[in-house]
Amino acid sequence: MMNTSNGHLSPSPGQIAKWVARYRASDLSLEQFARAHHLPKARLHYWVYRKSRSDFSPKPDATARFREVPLPGLLGTPGWAAEICLPQGATVRVAAHVTADWIGALLQQLG
Repeated sequence: MMNTSNGHLSPSPGQIAKWVARYRASDLSLEQFARAHHLPKARLHYWVYRKSRSDFSPKPDATARFREVPLPGLLGTPGWAAEICLPQGATVRVAAHVTADWIGALLQQLG
């Protein structure tokens, strides 16, 4: 935690990112999550909706912007049927005909 000019402790960007990730991974509403974790609802709302995610995330290495995940057989298939939002911020969209095994292999590769 960082000490602000008004004497209150303020969470670091890394701590804020962890709170936002925990909220997004929960099945709770913003109000329920804030109450359960003794966070001011307005502050959590600001972290989740107002601040840019990049403000809370460590800056990625310039060489790590994209990682190819070679899984054969699905390139060129139009459309998608599901969207998976990972806690790290990545979003994966999959076609309707994709098998659960294939999705599992992809998610395992993404870590």
